[in-house]
Amino acid sequence: MRTSRIPPTSATPERGFPVLYGLFVALCLSIFGMMAVIWLAQADDMTDGRIVVGSYIVHGLATFVGAFVASRRAKHREGWYVGGITGLLYSCVMTAIGFVSFQTFTLDADGMFRILLMTILASFAGVLGKASTREPAK
Repeated sequence: MRTSRIPPTSATPERGFPVLYGLFVALCLSIFGMMAVIWLAQADDMTDGRIVVGSYIVHGLATFVGAFVASRRAKHREGWYVGGITGLLYSCVMTAIGFVSFQTFTLDADGMFRILLMTILASFAGVLGKASTREPAK
């Protein structure tokens, strides 16, 4: 029987910062997803409304998957917390990118509602991500 030299309680690199890992996954998914939406828009002559819907779908999926992955990597049991923080950071990064690229900064009720919606979606994904992990046998 072969045993590992690393004790099971030590933090592996991917477990060190699960929120940043989930944020990285979400950002990568959003980049590739938006590239796909842009490609579809050019190939199919999509209207502006369909591009916006595609953008919301991509960002929703990126938030969900990033929070799911982050909560699976977390050591503690609060998956909703890790997922919610991941979603909040992702929405703040997207807001900052919008501010830098369009030189506008409006946090009206619609913008705050989108940030809240992303955080709640990510919290739900965090709960599902934590529920999908196996507890080690004692």
